[in-house]
Amino acid sequence: MSEDPVVVVGAGIVGSWAFRLLAETGRQVVMIDRSDVGSGATAISTGVVRCFHSDLLLSTRAIAGWEDFRALAADEDVAFRECGVLYLLGSTDGDRARMEIQRLKGRVGVEWLDRRALEDRFGTQFREMPDGAVWEPRAGYVDGGQAVRALVRLGQAAGGELRTGTEAIGISRKGARVVGVVTESGVIPASAVVVAVGAATPRLLDSVPIPHRLLARRLQVDLIRLAGRTSEDMHPVCIDAVHGSYGLQDAEGGDVYVGHQVTARHAGAPSFAHDGARSLWWASRRFPWGRECSYVSSMRASECFGPGEWFWAPRGGDCRIAVAAGFNGGGFKVAPWVARELIRRIGFEIGGLG
Repeated sequence: MSEDPVVVVGAGIVGSWAFRLLAETGRQVVMIDRSDVGSGATAISTGVVRCFHSDLLLSTRAIAGWEDFRALAADEDVAFRECGVLYLLGSTDGDRARMEIQRLKGRVGVEWLDRRALEDRFGTQFREMPDGAVWEPRAGYVDGGQAVRALVRLGQAAGGELRTGTEAIGISRKGARVVGVVTESGVIPASAVVVAVGAATPRLLDSVPIPHRLLARRLQVDLIRLAGRTSEDMHPVCIDAVHGSYGLQDAEGGDVYVGHQVTARHAGAPSFAHDGARSLWWASRRFPWGRECSYVSSMRASECFGPGEWFWAPRGGDCRIAVAAGFNGGGFKVAPWVARELIRRIGFEIGGLG
């Protein structure tokens, strides 16, 4: 086997998990990033870590991520805020959700709340009470910056090398085989390459070229100020499948971070300029305090969107490149599972696959 390192391109949450896992198995590994660690989409991620999905495979992968993030928080200086996650569903989604809950509840404590149970537990927190919701009391959110820094420390302690300020501008191939990563400073020889660069993925693959169906799109998280509310008025992370939005309360005060899903299902939602108007629109329809809040600021970053292309290796016999892409803004919670799967696909077995 070649003595060249595995090169991980991108030091976000997925790349950092892969970096740590590879280093801890004794592999020579180098992780590069054009900026600092966790400075792309990870920097504005709400860091929500939850388990329930209507799709069985997504739930299984999310559970693996939930368990790994909890273990990381227990062992390292990483905050896991267990505030609970409430998934608000439309009127046609309840039956399928209850079936999945039966499978999950013994492992992660997820439960179904009908309209009456919602009113009993959350009182008047919702202006527009949904027909039902999935409640995960042990879910919450992780500080993405802390998580990435901890993973990098663990990877470096195990012998991994980090090179920030190093941008990948291409993939070097010898025939059909990947042999390195091209940077402005030259080629870094590689026995295998893990691509985890988010929105830069299409450009990097086009440079080879490697066919794909990926697009770069902008993500935005808005900070909304709630009049007269403080951190003592906490309510859970709220994921609203009806309006295609999600929000969590700032741990230091009463403000709320609000983001928006980008899916075909919500294509008919109002289109607003990037000034927080959609967040205010959502809050006014879902929460009693929604008409008393005001827009403060926004955080924006680009993310890679695609038709389910979460991770894959290009066809043509080259098994030494693996690509993490197409998370559509939802990759944080499954990052540990994805990192293991990427490594497995390039031929390096890592234990603990979900």
